[in-house]
Amino acid sequence: MQPALNLRWGPGALLACLVLGLAPAGALGHSELVGSTPTNGARLTAAPSSVVLRFSEPLRRASLVSVTDARGRQWVKAVRFTPRRPRIVRAVLRAPGRGSYRVAWAVVAADGFPQGGGFTFRVTGRKCG
Repeated sequence: MQPALNLRWGPGALLACLVLGLAPAGALGHSELVGSTPTNGARLTAAPSSVVLRFSEPLRRASLVSVTDARGRQWVKAVRFTPRRPRIVRAVLRAPGRGSYRVAWAVVAADGFPQGGGFTFRVTGRKCG
């Protein structure tokens, strides 16, 4: 004989738990990366002068952004963030050459939720001008 399900919280609480458990992270109000330049997996003929990250919700403060090559060398000169454009983070780069690059980022959204991620791109041509 199986024990009966104890619903002391009631069916409304059970439904709320199910809805929150099945909701995508963006539906809960956390900021997500919605775009970048360059994009994940991009193959560029010229190296970019910056990496731009665009988020779905405003960010609370400046972020950590790193762009490293296959040897682990860091290529970010500065990270730009302004409260006037709280969904955009720009990492200004030293002139990278040919090769593969890994972008890693960490942000704190306006709701206080920390988030991070990464992607790669490849430069097949010359350094930026």
